[in-house]
Amino acid sequence: MVPISTFETNASILKKISTLAGKRQVTWTGRAATDVLNENLTPDDVLDAIVSYIKEGKEVHKSITRKPPHTGKIIFEMLPVIMEKKYYIKVQLWGEKGGERLIVISAHVPRKGG
Repeated sequence: MVPISTFETNASILKKISTLAGKRQVTWTGRAATDVLNENLTPDDVLDAIVSYIKEGKEVHKSITRKPPHTGKIIFEMLPVIMEKKYYIKVQLWGEKGGERLIVISAHVPRKGG
């Protein structure tokens, strides 16, 4: 049995997420783009929060998504603070070495059901 969620402790994975966010090698899902607009954030607010959160050594959860269209994909979840408010940010690594991107799946205030 595979656990639904664990802490991501692999430093190279966390560094990769942080580096891609910092270099803006990012793709936004429709959901994430809508979240950013609805929350009055900018993409830079979210990406800078990801970089800071990982740099500060905060908990990043590794999970397997259960909802389409990403069902069965490994995702990473975090709860950084942006403008004095916690946000639930969900990302996925995508692509091969040299062409990797960070997919931002969601970025909204925490709520039941993701």
